[in-house]
Amino acid sequence: MNKKKGRDEIVHRLSSFLYIEGGLEVDVAVIIKKNVFKVIGKSGKQFIIKRHAQKNIVDQQWQFFNNFSNKPVVPFVAFPNGRKIIKENNQFWTIAPFIEGGHLNYRYRRDRESAVATLKNFHDRAENIYIEQPLIKNNIIIRWYKRLEAFKKINNVFAKYGLKNLHKDIVQTTVNQFYLLSHYSWDDYDYSGRKEGTWIHGDVASHNFIKNNADEVFMIDFDLLECTSPIYDYIQLGQRFLPYINWNLDELFSYRMVHDEEYKLWLAAINVPSDLMRETLHIISAKPAAVGNHLKQMEKQWIRRKEFSNYTNKVIQ
Repeated sequence: MNKKKGRDEIVHRLSSFLYIEGGLEVDVAVIIKKNVFKVIGKSGKQFIIKRHAQKNIVDQQWQFFNNFSNKPVVPFVAFPNGRKIIKENNQFWTIAPFIEGGHLNYRYRRDRESAVATLKNFHDRAENIYIEQPLIKNNIIIRWYKRLEAFKKINNVFAKYGLKNLHKDIVQTTVNQFYLLSHYSWDDYDYSGRKEGTWIHGDVASHNFIKNNADEVFMIDFDLLECTSPIYDYIQLGQRFLPYINWNLDELFSYRMVHDEEYKLWLAAINVPSDLMRETLHIISAKPAAVGNHLKQMEKQWIRRKEFSNYTNKVIQ
């Protein structure tokens, strides 16, 4: 009862805030997840309302959306009173159309194919887009190295569940892959992307692809939007596909994500267990009760993943 009362109070405060600051009259408001709400206005229109902690991330998205034409992006729109962003207590709120439909599911080949096609469509349109002061990040190797350093510090968590050797193997595999990646110039990829004004989505999880009732697929949540080489989206997408295709290299190739001359670099990067480290660090921080089950599942998957890594490293040498 108290939990429901707390949610009702949040919704009531949100509705009042949206009307006062954004001119949006709310009929229904529902919490989807932390910082994300679905609202239905008095007019019957449905929207997604999102709370952001950093204004520069919101500003970059607005500038990008102003230069991007049409599908498959679901952009921000202005609030009814014309404001693009509304603010409260150093938090920034945006509004976007709600797309009726469901998320893609990488368990199914048709959805994997839809994700690749939609992402390629996005990249084809997301070029020659230049904005003022785009957010510049470290190259991917530096980011992964920092993630590895954080991952090294949680060896005690693995030891608690009798998985000390698993942690050691993941760390050593990552170090070995970094050596292989050192043969490629990642700074050149970043520079080329910025020079050509190409952009990536940055988080190609299946829940960021929405298929509507007409089987059209849209992309949502551009918080990790970045001006750089498209290959980074395909590295992440390849990592996300592999558990669902039984780590089959031929099937991974069948999606034709990158150009032939990029395959070696792409595979070498996919073999860095960056996704695994990211997910583990997140679960330890946000869902401590789920750590034990997560590590048990990881132990099972790691055997297959290691076999794939060893095999593909021989293929690309």
